[in-house]
Amino acid sequence: MVTLLGGPAQDRLDGAEMAVLLSLLHRSITGRHTDRSVAHIGHLLDRIHSAHNDERLRISRELHDEVAGQLGAALNSLELADLYRADRPADAEEKAGTARDQVQASLTSLREVMTGLRRRIDSEPLRGALLRDVTALGEHPADVRVTVTGDESWLRAGVAEELYLVVREALRNAVRHAHARQVAVAVHVTPQEVRATVEDDGVGFDPRAAAPAGHSGIQSMRERAELLGGSLTVESRPGCGSRIRAFVPLKGEDDGWPG
Repeated sequence: MVTLLGGPAQDRLDGAEMAVLLSLLHRSITGRHTDRSVAHIGHLLDRIHSAHNDERLRISRELHDEVAGQLGAALNSLELADLYRADRPADAEEKAGTARDQVQASLTSLREVMTGLRRRIDSEPLRGALLRDVTALGEHPADVRVTVTGDESWLRAGVAEELYLVVREALRNAVRHAHARQVAVAVHVTPQEVRATVEDDGVGFDPRAAAPAGHSGIQSMRERAELLGGSLTVESRPGCGSRIRAFVPLKGEDDGWPG
């Protein structure tokens, strides 16, 4: 004789099954969330590696184009001085003087690169660090104005460092490659966000085209901003200067640029 269970006994069985189902559902959701988190972390690590690689390439480019180029020119001048020494002593002296100037220029360029590698802004204001970079660029025709408003203590050390690298790259592009005569750097910090703008009256370029000479760091700048949860926009036209704007949220979500 078989007795079918009903009522409370059946309810208990359903409750046990429900607990098992809920446990399986929880494991499934947790597993999917973990997989997505691991994938996202891997993506961020790849982008960090890309940004660091771009920085190494920038340093290598500066060493090759400026330091090595100037030393190579100095060597040529010295070789010409040796050739002229017997028959054309005045020309030999002129070439020797040129070589000295070129070696001095290469040392100045090398110091600039080394200063950029050593410099951190953890212990100095952002404005001061940027102004020191302008000085390290040496003689140039640009009138650079740097304005920082708000309380920089709202910036975490990591955010301040990455923002500094973004603004520094834009500033160097404007002075060295855009041949700007006026460059305005403005950084505004609030408890919720930080916005930075670098505007120049240089030669300009087409942002939709392949990166022009001296502007290959734009992608690195954009990735640095995005890694902080922000964004970077580039506005430029040939012959009309450039405006680069970086936005980084400090609290909450990016609400975008007004207007």
